[in-house]
Amino acid sequence: ACPLLFGVIGLRLVLILFFLLMSNSGGWGMSPVREVTLNADQIDHEMPLVSLKTEQLLDLLDLSKVDGVQDTADRVEAFAALLDHYRKKYPLEVSKSASGNFETADKICQHVIQWGPYEEADYGAEIDWEWDPRGDIEWVAAVYRFYWAAPLAQAFAATGDEKYAQAFVDLTVDWIDKHKLETHTKTHPVYTSWKGFVWLDIQTGIRATNICSAFRTLVHAEAFTPDFLELLMTSLYDHQVKKKHIQKINALFWRW
Repeated sequence: ACPLLFGVIGLRLVLILFFLLMSNSGGWGMSPVREVTLNADQIDHEMPLVSLKTEQLLDLLDLSKVDGVQDTADRVEAFAALLDHYRKKYPLEVSKSASGNFETADKICQHVIQWGPYEEADYGAEIDWEWDPRGDIEWVAAVYRFYWAAPLAQAFAATGDEKYAQAFVDLTVDWIDKHKLETHTKTHPVYTSWKGFVWLDIQTGIRATNICSAFRTLVHAEAFTPDFLELLMTSLYDHQVKKKHIQKINALFWRW
């Protein structure tokens, strides 16, 4: 579940993503039963979508139970209070492996990424998220899915070193800036048969899950500012908007 949305927007936003993901992967030992509603084949996958603006997010939040919010019209005050709320709600669990090997996280801080059986690749200062350095679509998918967030969170929990949190913030801000909902139909330059590859259901679901998993730890970092919290929550809202309006199937039911 996503801690960003507890008591604010609610679990529904991310559960839409997570349930669809788990049903496709056969998770939880459930047998998915799919029901397609009338005219489901007429879903407009080219539907124009617009990213939520950060200044619009506050109007969607119920902050009545968040201490310290005196004026919900004051964005700075509201998100500072919300950040403090989450830090109290999810105490930092300090890892006992401070002397461990954080080579993977250290390299991610330098934009050097490795996935699967392949050699690492240096993305350089300006990251091209579409780059396929090893000729494997799963590499591109893994980077889109934020698989790199977990090593950064684990290293921060163990060491308290702000560089790991700052790397997460910088990478996430860069990704959000380059992947607005307005471009959800964009075709990958290499894998041209995958239209809207970055916003496919599976990418969207896993990415949101990985972000929320890392959140509990990284929210305690100084690099995790109220402004970044606002931006991140706005992006997660975009994730559920895409899933709400353009789904591979219209309805899912599970047998437990």
